[in-house]
Amino acid sequence: MYTLEDIRIAMRLYNYLLVHGQLTAKDDKELYHCFTEGNVKEIIDAIEEEAQVSIKRFDDTIYLIPDVDNDFLGYKRAELKKEIFPRGDLRNIDLFLAIYIILQLTAEFYSGKGSNVKMRDLIQLGELDEKVTERLEIFSTSPSTAVDDETGLAITDIAKYWFMLTNEDDATIFKTRRWYISQVMSFLKKENLINIQDETVIIPTAKFNRLAANYFLNYERLDDINRILTESRGEEDSHA
Repeated sequence: MYTLEDIRIAMRLYNYLLVHGQLTAKDDKELYHCFTEGNVKEIIDAIEEEAQVSIKRFDDTIYLIPDVDNDFLGYKRAELKKEIFPRGDLRNIDLFLAIYIILQLTAEFYSGKGSNVKMRDLIQLGELDEKVTERLEIFSTSPSTAVDDETGLAITDIAKYWFMLTNEDDATIFKTRRWYISQVMSFLKKENLINIQDETVIIPTAKFNRLAANYFLNYERLDDINRILTESRGEEDSHA
């Protein structure tokens, strides 16, 4: 039987996470330790299902993570586009490219297996630029869209668009390759997933590491995309 106090504590914890996104013992020791209390945890489990969220504790931090199809707490397409690109009314292809850059960055950091998911501690902006270019180059002139169907990503359109962009190192110039990368990194930094050192070095935060290692990333999905891209590259090379 749940008491009124159990419900109040569970709702106070949920409301705290709604506002702050995460909770540690340093933030509120009493509320933090209530998370594992039997009745409170059962109420939290029910809130998760009804609110389309996951509330998980990794190491010393409790996170609130919206489900992918959560329209209230998660980003809708138009909202995500505005968050990444505050300037101007950009098109869907701009958002698709941004998502691809995020995917590439994620694969660079977390393409390992098992307990060794994390592969590296940092990456230079210039190297990320080169990685995206290398991956997209083969699809920029390809007439086949089979990879789009297999991955669910508009890879061929993204590739053609990428190579239409001016290749400039100055991230302040509107709609250059480096500008897109810079916009995406600013968004990820705002979400507390990365830090930028000396304006050129991308470093994943503890939050990104924890979510990647424990919950957030669909590694089978990443594996499928990387496998498809690798196999497609091999097929193109064999026909050259």
